[in-house]
Amino acid sequence: MIHEFAVENFLSFKEEQILSFEATASKAFENFYVVKKGNFRLLKICLLYGANGSGKTNLLKALAQLKQLTTVASSHKDAHIPIIPFLLDEESKTQPTRFRLSFFVGDTRYIYLLALTRTHIVKEKLSFYPGTQPAILFHRQYDAESRQQPSNLELKLDYRQRKRQF
Repeated sequence: MIHEFAVENFLSFKEEQILSFEATASKAFENFYVVKKGNFRLLKICLLYGANGSGKTNLLKALAQLKQLTTVASSHKDAHIPIIPFLLDEESKTQPTRFRLSFFVGDTRYIYLLALTRTHIVKEKLSFYPGTQPAILFHRQYDAESRQQPSNLELKLDYRQRKRQF
């Protein structure tokens, strides 16, 4: 279940924009529209509305782009990444596009971060909360000096698996 989705430097979004499924303090229709996950009260549904040209479609495109990037493997290692940054500012054109997805699987909260340009992944990280402090499942970062992805991707085993090994 999605807790929060954030996007920055993508299509019409220069600054970070956040779609939050966190419920307000109102208890109206609590039994119908709210699910409790740990300390969070999350909405079961989301309604996007706004003026024409306000970014509703681009927010959905950002979600679709993140899904594509994480579920479809590229057949060519050197192919350009199909990402379009905010183009109305010279600085943004060269900066990475950033996605952040906070979600729950069961009662465990995960946070996935992805920063990328058209040529490479700048940063990718997945962490989860087995308690109050996050634990990193994997993390990789582009090495600007060697201009390549790290060959030794730092992968960490699932927290429960690591615990059993010791």
